[in-house]
Amino acid sequence: MSTPVHIKDGQGSGHLASVSSTGALLVTPPAFEEVSYADMTSANTAYEMFAPIYGKQFVMTGIIVTAKKNVAQDEIVEVYEADSGDSTTVTKAILTLEMLASSSRDITGLNLLISAGSFLNVKADDNDTAVSIVGYYVDSAGLND
Repeated sequence: MSTPVHIKDGQGSGHLASVSSTGALLVTPPAFEEVSYADMTSANTAYEMFAPIYGKQFVMTGIIVTAKKNVAQDEIVEVYEADSGDSTTVTKAILTLEMLASSSRDITGLNLLISAGSFLNVKADDNDTAVSIVGYYVDSAGLND
């Protein structure tokens, strides 16, 4: 005989774990993921992917980068933290990728916490790139203590 058990975080965030009748631990995600897409049509221009939200921090869980066929040469794509959504100044580098024309990269399974109050931006040194970033916001209380 099994007894239904639910484990809650006690913070009211909705995080929940439970044990199934067969003894498997079931964990729900802390939030539904959000996606931001940028069709980067200008080289060396900042594209804001996620803006800071007061009391929250963004967790990046995945990225898809596509260098279109018109990329002239190897291009560099940078994902970084910045002080504003239109800033090309990197305050903290997150990821740098070298892309060939007509290539695509997807990186999943990440669990990268973006600094509180920072914008998550992307830029490339070519103008034929598409980027999608996936992740979710978490309460920032106690994360940096």
